[in-house]
Amino acid sequence: MESLVTIRDGKTMTSLEIAERTGKRHDNVLRTIRSMEPAWVKVTGRKFNVLTFEDVKGEKRPMFELTKTECLYIATKFNDEARAKLVIRWEELELKEIAVFDAKIRRAQASAKRRNEIALRIHDIDTSITRLMSERKSLIKERYMIDNQDYAVLSFPMFPEWDCPKAGSFPNTVVLKKEDE
Repeated sequence: MESLVTIRDGKTMTSLEIAERTGKRHDNVLRTIRSMEPAWVKVTGRKFNVLTFEDVKGEKRPMFELTKTECLYIATKFNDEARAKLVIRWEELELKEIAVFDAKIRRAQASAKRRNEIALRIHDIDTSITRLMSERKSLIKERYMIDNQDYAVLSFPMFPEWDCPKAGSFPNTVVLKKEDE
């Protein structure tokens, strides 16, 4: 039989899966659930969630979607082996949910670590730029007058690997107009 299991975020189990796991016929599981629902409603004030599914003939059929507590309540009507299978299945679902949650936490931690590294690099660069801007008058190598405009050539000896395109043929320098200073 092809599995017609509906599990939403590991928090519910359908009557189809209960039948599949316990080896019971689905109509018998439905009958058990329906017979136990009045007591459940009396205690909790809630009915079991009823959904439909399409069977192999293409006909719509009812099924219940139960929480863990509801499922374990229904399992009290089953024999020991069937109850054990449901308990083990819930444990599998919970372990899977924990593993997914752990993976999300690890990804978030790695992402946060990377963001912190980038933030530190940006801070270091920003600090260097701020320091350079405050010291730029002392970095002026030469001044030029071109077309009645005053230009300054700044040198950044502490960053020899920089090759600033604004400087043209002056490696590690920047050419500024007077109003930029």
